[in-house]
Amino acid sequence: AAARNTGIEAANGEYVGFMDNDDMIHPDMMKRLYDLAKRNDCDIAVTSVYQIKQNGYEKFIQYPLMEDVAITTEDYFNKGCLYWVVIWNKIYRASIVKEHLFPRIVADNNAWSPCVSSYADKICYLNDYSYEWDRSIRIRTQVNDWLEKSKEKYFDDVKKTVLFYLENGNQKRIGLLKRLAEKQLIGIGKAWKYDKYEKFWKEIEGRF
Repeated sequence: AAARNTGIEAANGEYVGFMDNDDMIHPDMMKRLYDLAKRNDCDIAVTSVYQIKQNGYEKFIQYPLMEDVAITTEDYFNKGCLYWVVIWNKIYRASIVKEHLFPRIVADNNAWSPCVSSYADKICYLNDYSYEWDRSIRIRTQVNDWLEKSKEKYFDDVKKTVLFYLENGNQKRIGLLKRLAEKQLIGIGKAWKYDKYEKFWKEIEGRF
């Protein structure tokens, strides 16, 4: 988060994008997303993602969206596009990003992506798999460490991410953020068989 925020503060372009240092992008990914965003006057432009595996490439993230058209943020949320809260297959309008920096918490992208998306008005998509995500050809990553935490510690991390986007997201779209929080909390709670997630959802349901 600290490195990302340093980059955001130094950026002077119209859009900002992110890339993990162990992944790959197609040489023209940024240009294609920039042209897409400009053509449709969008705040966020998105591409689909391949995963790099031992035996080659596999489709990893694809969105249920029409290509090369602007959609509303409401459509983006309602079609479940924030189920994958990755930040690196997108570019964002810099004026929005500079007003909403990353929190310095574990899984900061899970907290930041819904927050920033709630301030966008229009979002567009290219299904061209320009981003290549590498997680299967190495022995261990931070994701492995996170998933091996105790149920209580994992819950504490998730709780912080949800509270961040509910507290710092666009309050005009708090209904969208709450529906996302419900989906995430109930889903993770069932997967982990841990009732604190549902209790936390009931706690925040009437708070926001």
